[in-house]
Amino acid sequence: MSKGSNLLLIIIAFFGVPAYLFTPLFAQGNDESRYCEIYEVEEGDQYASNVVAYEQGLQYNGQPVKAVRSVPEQGLKFEAGNNESNFFSLGFGGWIVVEFDYPIFNGTGTDLKITEDTWGGGYPLEKAEILVSQNGIDFESLGMADNTNLSIIHTTSEFDLPASWEWAKYVKILDVSEKSDFDVLSSSARDASDGYDLNAVEALYSGNCEEQVLKGSITLNKITNPKGDSQEFDFELTGATSNFVSLADDGIKNWSELAVGSYTITETEIARWLIEDIYCDDSTSYSTTSNSIEINLNEGENANCTFVNKKDQESTPQIDLELTKEVENSNVNVGATTSFKLILTNKDGDGMSTATDISVLDLLPEGLTFVSASPQKGEFSTTTWKWTIDELSKGASTQLIIVVGINKETEGLTILNTATTTASEEDVNKDNNVASASITVNEDDDPGPPTPPSPPSGGGSSSSGGGSILLCFLDGTCGQETASDVVVLGETGEPYLTITKTVSQELANPGDIVKFTIMVTNNGNISAFDVVLTDTLPDGFTYINEPNLFLGDIESGKSKIVAYSVLIGDNVEAKNYISPVKADSVNHDTIVAQADLDVLDVIVLGIEPPELPETGFRFYEMFLLLSLATVSLSMSSALRKEKVKI
Repeated sequence: MSKGSNLLLIIIAFFGVPAYLFTPLFAQGNDESRYCEIYEVEEGDQYASNVVAYEQGLQYNGQPVKAVRSVPEQGLKFEAGNNESNFFSLGFGGWIVVEFDYPIFNGTGTDLKITEDTWGGGYPLEKAEILVSQNGIDFESLGMADNTNLSIIHTTSEFDLPASWEWAKYVKILDVSEKSDFDVLSSSARDASDGYDLNAVEALYSGNCEEQVLKGSITLNKITNPKGDSQEFDFELTGATSNFVSLADDGIKNWSELAVGSYTITETEIARWLIEDIYCDDSTSYSTTSNSIEINLNEGENANCTFVNKKDQESTPQIDLELTKEVENSNVNVGATTSFKLILTNKDGDGMSTATDISVLDLLPEGLTFVSASPQKGEFSTTTWKWTIDELSKGASTQLIIVVGINKETEGLTILNTATTTASEEDVNKDNNVASASITVNEDDDPGPPTPPSPPSGGGSSSSGGGSILLCFLDGTCGQETASDVVVLGETGEPYLTITKTVSQELANPGDIVKFTIMVTNNGNISAFDVVLTDTLPDGFTYINEPNLFLGDIESGKSKIVAYSVLIGDNVEAKNYISPVKADSVNHDTIVAQADLDVLDVIVLGIEPPELPETGFRFYEMFLLLSLATVSLSMSSALRKEKVKI
């Protein structure tokens, strides 16, 4: 027995195993980040629960053991009475490995009891070696069990776990009976002897213990020189789920619940900004490159790391990009098309320069289908949904026209489309870098019973952005998420998240494209922070547009929607499929949802179907019969009409 469990064993000895003890119960050395919690088990659960493996030996005469004595599960739990079905005979040299649902704990005195059946005294010595293991692979011997401690028809042998062991989960019983000891019996009794007869394997100290390992965390701090600059810097953490973040001066990002291992934070370098320093607290093991830091995170460790950027004052060209957006028709019907016109101007002024590496991001909201894009200058990509322009001179303007179709599920909704622009140079006025325009979709003349407004879900086009996130309010209005969303620190209360996942159709064939829509809503009274989706597709299903699963913060009373298209593989089996999704947040428990889809076999006309079992008709005979029946019905109908004329 280990010294670390003395207090526990005193409690158990006097009061029994309580429903809940304390943590940490079993600390590893001086490290209390690993521990066990112990719970009381139900009566009967102190016995071995499963047979992991066995190899039964033979009788003395080399024949198989009687069938009634050859059921290994008869050696798990104690059975009273002299019935051959109450025990399992190992046979000479045979063995069995059993497993406990709840571990055997190292208590005061003996910890394990083996019960054997011997009906009457004076019987030759039956014995077995008893071994224990924590992993079912590496076993350590506790000694020998035998049939000398007889009480009417049962013998028992008790054992203590090794002093260095806190618990064991597997027990192996190996027959080591000497066949020569049975020569004293009559020939019939000797020949039928079959070694150690195992009745039960029982834990004298038993409980539900699960080893807990504390996770670690990494905190990223952003500092700029000079202080207070509004420039945002992009970071990627490899080795974690929530791995992308943008921070400005004094920005902080924390990744929690991280397992032991190596993590790397990389900063995307920005023109005219130098990375002046990268460091972590002295207690953290790390190494750096020019723009990254590798952290060796230990169990339970909280690493605190900082990136310092200094502005290059030698050459800082400035620009003032202005983005506006117009809509051709702000009131449209379902099925119609309309167009957005984006006008980008590099405004003139003292000290202003040519803008280079310009990017305009325009993610189409859910419910709009991309038709075409016509840039006056540069290129537009439906993969990134960015309009890119190499350069725009001071005082110059250019435009982009995007044509979209209106999907059915948008009827009665107002859809907000927002675009943002950036460039390599410092923009002196970021307020005019964002532009929006809205479309109101007219309701049908006969809309039916009124329903409350809801964010769009279900169908749509695979060209709607693959990774776009739609921001919706609980009153039914929706719009594209922008960088202007603000998280207010110091809020009290809690978020309350719900999640749904829908599919555009209930039935599909191999080779079809279907659309999934995920909506996460915050019905609480504060924001949910760093919301991340984990989406799982069935085997054979592949993304057409990889969705953006990092939702970021969801404010109180808002929803975020992710829609994406999936290709069903040609070889996907016809059956029902389930596609689950879960959402995690740093201040909310995990929530889950799923969508169901039935995939049907494709029947191709002109290909002979497989041969059917004989039922009185062949396939072509049945087809001929149905054709004749159709002709007969048509003729009968014509005759009835003639009679009416008479």
